[in-house]
Amino acid sequence: MKYEPDIARQILKAMEDHPKDPLPYKTTLISDLDDRLYHYHCRLLSEAGYISVIELRMLGGPNYYWPRELKYAGVQFLQMFEDESVWHSAKMEAKTKGVGLALDTLMKIGTELMVKMISGQVTT
Repeated sequence: MKYEPDIARQILKAMEDHPKDPLPYKTTLISDLDDRLYHYHCRLLSEAGYISVIELRMLGGPNYYWPRELKYAGVQFLQMFEDESVWHSAKMEAKTKGVGLALDTLMKIGTELMVKMISGQVTT
């Protein structure tokens, strides 16, 4: 299964926009996404410390990772990439440098972009 940073960001944004906190058990935030891909990204976000999940392990079947709450790292990520242009600039920078699109890498690039934006060196 392939990690997609846009799906991870989409899940985080949907959690932020959800009216309930913590999310009710078995909340699916992105209905048009394959279940396995959805739960895979929720697991990765949990392992990275961006969200908490309720984990349901099935003997001989798929495991489910239901998003529960945003953690501080998830909130920081959403604040960093609130502007769509900053998100796209960070992804393009990562691709240009050939460093991959891990969330931690994108956060570092986003921080560098913000510093440049604040100092007037770059606009998005």
